[in-house]
Amino acid sequence: MLLPQKILKFFAKTALFSLLLALLILAAFNWPIRKENQKMALGISFSSVFARDIGLDWQKAYLAILDDLQPSRVRLAAYW
Repeated sequence: MLLPQKILKFFAKTALFSLLLALLILAAFNWPIRKENQKMALGISFSSVFARDIGLDWQKAYLAILDDLQPSRVRLAAYW
């Protein structure tokens, strides 16, 4: 009866250690990094498929977005 308890404690400690290690790694890779005086560059996402789905001519919608919002960055969706 003593051996199964030791095995359970070992696995519990291993699982807890693994969970803590995973949380530390997750926190390290998702920690916000900011440099002082760095301007944030905002942009837009555009999907021609979504524009057509809501009944818009995607080319006119794309050009209107570029003219009106004048984004510094544009992310285009690529469907495979």
